[in-house]
Amino acid sequence: MKCNNEKIADALYNNKREQAENTKSANTDKTEILATRKMGFGSSDAGMIMDIALKGKIHKTEHLKRLAVLEGLIEPDNFTNKYMEAGHQREKEIFDWFCKTNPKAEYQHNPRIELGNGVDLFETHGFKLFSHIDIVIKYIHEDEYDDYYEIVEVKTSQEPIEVVFEKYRSQLLWHVLMADYSHSLSGKITLIHYAENFNNEPFDADKMTIKCIQFTDGYKKVCNPVT
Repeated sequence: MKCNNEKIADALYNNKREQAENTKSANTDKTEILATRKMGFGSSDAGMIMDIALKGKIHKTEHLKRLAVLEGLIEPDNFTNKYMEAGHQREKEIFDWFCKTNPKAEYQHNPRIELGNGVDLFETHGFKLFSHIDIVIKYIHEDEYDDYYEIVEVKTSQEPIEVVFEKYRSQLLWHVLMADYSHSLSGKITLIHYAENFNNEPFDADKMTIKCIQFTDGYKKVCNPVT
């Protein structure tokens, strides 16, 4: 999904293509995101990968189930609930809010960054690494060399933003690592926390808390949000 400029490149990252010749991006909806779980590992797997790496073994049933999906032994779960639906709706509304707030920028909703070719393990086994980022913003300047990107992750929750960050730390770091192949973001990602009560209330921009997070060796510090 795109807004503002129909000439947004399907490949987001022409300015650094030599560093990411095997990186792909594609707009996708949530159904496609579910389908990609058969292809490889995405940001929702980051916590699992970190857990296995720290423990040195697979020790949870859900991890075995996830790997079985990847091997094609079972189908991925295709379920939803009111919390997931509310999150998807707020994400679209926040995307629209960005488009209206700064119409001079270029936006993409849920582009897929995909790495897989050129990595021996994944060439051998046919698995890929990818990330579906909620919102990618390209800020345009008169000199194209001054253009820069911002990646945004939206979380709707009744919990405070500090709790949400800790819960999704691994996923946010995954997004940053993937996007840094093409954006030179210096470990930055913007986290938007929407204080949701799940009562189908109209969108209210005042319920958003916007924090720019910069990762340093896996830890975070708060930086000023890109505006």
